Amino acid sequence: MKIKFVSIVLSLLLTGQLSAQVMKKYNLRSTFSKQEIVEDIDYMIKSIEEVHPNPYHSISKNNLMLFTDSIINNLPDSVDKFSALKIFREITAKYKEGHTALDLWSFHNDISKFEKVFPLVLVKDEHGIISENKYNDIEAGDIIVSVNGKKIENIISSISKYYGDNLSFSINYILDMFPFWLEMEHIYAPYSIHYKRNGKEKQTVLQGINYTDYEHNAQNNENNQDEDYTFSILDNKIGYINFTAFQNPEKFRDFSRATFDTIKKSQLIGVIL
Repeated sequence: MKIKFVSIVLSLLLTGQLSAQVMKKYNLRSTFSKQEIVEDIDYMIKSIEEVHPNPYHSISKNNLMLFTDSIINNLPDSVDKFSALKIFREITAKYKEGHTALDLWSFHNDISKFEKVFPLVLVKDEHGIISENKYNDIEAGDIIVSVNGKKIENIISSISKYYGDNLSFSINYILDMFPFWLEMEHIYAPYSIHYKRNGKEKQTVLQGINYTDYEHNAQNNENNQDEDYTFSILDNKIGYINFTAFQNPEKFRDFSRATFDTIKKSQLIGVIL
């Protein structure tokens, strides 16, 4: 039977060959039948078993099947594509691996059409979840406490069930896609923000912005930060790769190709990572 959903968005899980540019070309149907989702779940699990050397290192197959059955038993007759995404990511998260998941890039065409998304670019530091950008009353560095009456930690915890990593690692990916996940959690504009600045608690209401504008703001913040990875050659013919964060797969791929091409041409005697 023809697989309707997973065959399109199952990317890094199998080969890692579907880049962001490729995924942007797909336009998924708005809804899928219960039977199509069930077939896709079966296809996905079999695909993981075929390519993964040890998929059940963190969960037994029996427990995964019990969890999957509980989802199937509660499926409605028709499932919208965003609900389908959450279903598949919740299942893949049970494998407890950061590299086993459905790629969110397959939804780029949909996400880019969102008109009123959360406008703040968030990161985590030792103080909590902070805004990296200034927007209306919010200043860069303000600590975000809650959104629409929900504590930011609770929102992130709820989203984390769609990620196989532990929260200390997955939180960066969650915050990168925070406006999207707020939509998936049905937290919409206007956004009532409870925040802290210099120890003082404050409140404001923010209107949403177009997702394209959010991406632009996020990219500007990224460009103003230190490089996530750099390469240099030390005096003793040793290459030095300084790797601090993995935020942009396409950028890292280009960096890796250029770096190892330089290593080859320079006839280095070793590399420090």
